Amino acid sequence: MFIPPLSRSPSRISSLRRCERKFFFTYYWRNLPWTELESKQRDILFLKILQTIPNRSWNLIHSIISHYLHEKEKNPDITIEQYKEMYFEKIIENKIKQPYYNSLQRDYSKWYQEWDKKKASEGELIGLIEHFHKEIKDSEHEVVINNIIDKITHSIDNIIETPVYQSISDKTDNKKIYIEPMKTDFEEMKFKSDNIPWTDLFVQPDFWMKDEKNTYVIIDRKTGKNNNWEDEITDQLLAQAYRIYTQEKLTDDAIIEWYLCNLDTWWELSWWRISINEVKEYENKIKDNIETLKDLLIDRDPQKNEPIWIEKFHKTDDVNKCKFCAFRSICNRNA
Repeated sequence: MFIPPLSRSPSRISSLRRCERKFFFTYYWRNLPWTELESKQRDILFLKILQTIPNRSWNLIHSIISHYLHEKEKNPDITIEQYKEMYFEKIIENKIKQPYYNSLQRDYSKWYQEWDKKKASEGELIGLIEHFHKEIKDSEHEVVINNIIDKITHSIDNIIETPVYQSISDKTDNKKIYIEPMKTDFEEMKFKSDNIPWTDLFVQPDFWMKDEKNTYVIIDRKTGKNNNWEDEITDQLLAQAYRIYTQEKLTDDAIIEWYLCNLDTWWELSWWRISINEVKEYENKIKDNIETLKDLLIDRDPQKNEPIWIEKFHKTDDVNKCKFCAFRSICNRNA
């Protein structure tokens, strides 16, 4: 079975920090011992496509904002109210209610009989962890769905109200704009650096633009409280800046500004200015991360990308994380 060469992304690094065993199941499930292949590989392959309700909601928020901004590129006069009037009824039915009930009614003991790799990869085959583990009472489904709709609607309204996004609506003739794709596209996320040979790097800003003052503005979106995510936010911030630096061939006098928009409250807007020297220093961190990942490989060979023994990938000590993990039944750890 083909195993792609080692690659590096902020999510891969944060996954390793959170739980090494989950990292193994996510990226190296193909390398389970032969005695476990038939049963565990099949199960892990399925568990990989399961989503939590918060993650599913977050993915929809990303997709909808992206769709709106792409529509606004074609029709600059469209307002968020007009957009919702045109699209929200279909979104609620086709992207929220129908997938939710399809997941609820699925016979997970026979999932492999209906599993379709293409549909799963394109997000059309939705399975929710909460349904797989039967964690929601029958009387609660409507409440859960309404909460999802409220969260998505609230987030869409808030992001459009931020001063940063309002500036996008102003004269865009002299601006260069990048908007993330509406669906996850790993080829789109992939890029290379001349200073880091033989390694694919992955990161994708939610949105960036080059304004009239030759300043590069990156906008990243989050929900929830990020008090424990400072390192991850910084890593993602610099990874996004590094991608723009390498692809746009920025010089030392370039200016990069990065805005973190909390979608729960539009007025909670954080701002950083990133120097090109910081971006260059981050390149060393990427190289260090790659060396750490190579330590987990047989013969430290990034081209073969074969992991060392699974037991060397330790389970997290924080069992509270396990309740949100799709692999907890395979891991034999109950939270």
